[in-house]
Amino acid sequence: MTVGRVRLLHAWLFAPCAFGLSAQPMIDSTAAPVAGSTYVYLVGDLLSLPGTGAGQVWDASMASTITTDSIAFIDTADASGAFAFPQADVARKALGRETFLLADADGLYELGYHVPDPGFTAVYSDQRQVMVWPCAVGTAWADTFSGSYLFQGEPYTIDGTASFEATGSGTLLLPGGAVEDVLRIDGTESYDEVGGGNTYSYSATFTLFLTPNAKLPVARNVQSTAVFNGVASNPVLRFQYLDAVSLASPGWALDAQLLRCWPNPAATLVHVTPPEAGEWTFRLIAPEGRVVRQLLTHVNAGAPFAIDLSGLSAGTYVLLAGDPDGRSCWQPLIVAP
Repeated sequence: MTVGRVRLLHAWLFAPCAFGLSAQPMIDSTAAPVAGSTYVYLVGDLLSLPGTGAGQVWDASMASTITTDSIAFIDTADASGAFAFPQADVARKALGRETFLLADADGLYELGYHVPDPGFTAVYSDQRQVMVWPCAVGTAWADTFSGSYLFQGEPYTIDGTASFEATGSGTLLLPGGAVEDVLRIDGTESYDEVGGGNTYSYSATFTLFLTPNAKLPVARNVQSTAVFNGVASNPVLRFQYLDAVSLASPGWALDAQLLRCWPNPAATLVHVTPPEAGEWTFRLIAPEGRVVRQLLTHVNAGAPFAIDLSGLSAGTYVLLAGDPDGRSCWQPLIVAP
């Protein structure tokens, strides 16, 4: 249940460019998950992805893969724990747990979860609000939640708090390509489960990267710790991102290699050929994340055009290309002295 929601004053720091900036992403109720979809997260080591405000570029292109996690949204009628959650719209099945979700007018709520093996069901009497609608840069909310379950005949209680703030927007670079219109949400979560003479405490800080057409985060950075009866486990430091198949829907990523630019390194001029003919917006991003060139142009099939690099400092830049359908691709570009 949300105990505090505020619209923060936000300083919009526009990067200088010649042709203006695109609208900022907003998450609304169209992002509510629906049954029948399955996604795969690639899981690797935690990344450093700083940058808040508008017009950011978060470079996760070197993300590692240690393991994978599969997430499926299923009809509640197909979930073994549906008996406890008649008001749920959909169930999320992941890591041996069914989590039941309700899409309400003001956001997305977790009603509780069911674990088939060893077999217990936790019901939140004070539900968890995991998303506010609408959500854009500057949206923030805080939440408390509580619930209970029976495990091996012993009653357990759950009490926790969470906080969320949408702090930035821009482009997320992943190993398979670029995802544009991304909203960054930073948050914290902590809760205690107490019962049967045991106490389990969990705390985490996290960053979520979402797009308006996503049913769950495109990627997330998570740092978490857990303590059971006073004994702390090793911290979990992970970056998770959707695989190429999960990102294959329109409006997400194109293969980075589809954008050609030469010479590379380049000193004063670079020639560029995008994947297809049509209208394309090109942005050149400096190493510190600032947009230093922006150009909207019509490109003929196979016909390169030139971007002037004069006056730029030496370094590794990112060249982004986006089409009107929201697809994007990118290439690193080295500007020589």
